[in-house]
Amino acid sequence: MTCLDSTPDVAKTAVAKRLIEECKECVFHGQGLLLPAALVASVEKTFNLFVGFDEIWFFNEAPHVLKPADLSIASPLNLEVDDVSAQLVQWMEDSGCELGLGDGTGLNYATPDRWIAKILEEFGRK
Repeated sequence: MTCLDSTPDVAKTAVAKRLIEECKECVFHGQGLLLPAALVASVEKTFNLFVGFDEIWFFNEAPHVLKPADLSIASPLNLEVDDVSAQLVQWMEDSGCELGLGDGTGLNYATPDRWIAKILEEFGRK
């Protein structure tokens, strides 16, 4: 998680500090927070997360490359009409990122995986 309620320094938020205290699997990673994908839904419900201008990235293993501070896929960026930056593509490749979700006004996603993109597109039509 690299942005929470428009705050890119997630590690300084009260919610992130509580998560670290209550969830042994959660750890800080730069200004972000790593948590197991299996816990995302329960953590969201318990802590009422992802209600606006948030950003979360998914990896098969903990990334060794931090997300650049100036890279974001949350609003005001609109990936339906705005170009995907070369920096985003390079960082996702270097870090092994499989999926990024950024919300705010609508939902942006970025993935190098066509199958994931197809599922998200189908979900968005429902």
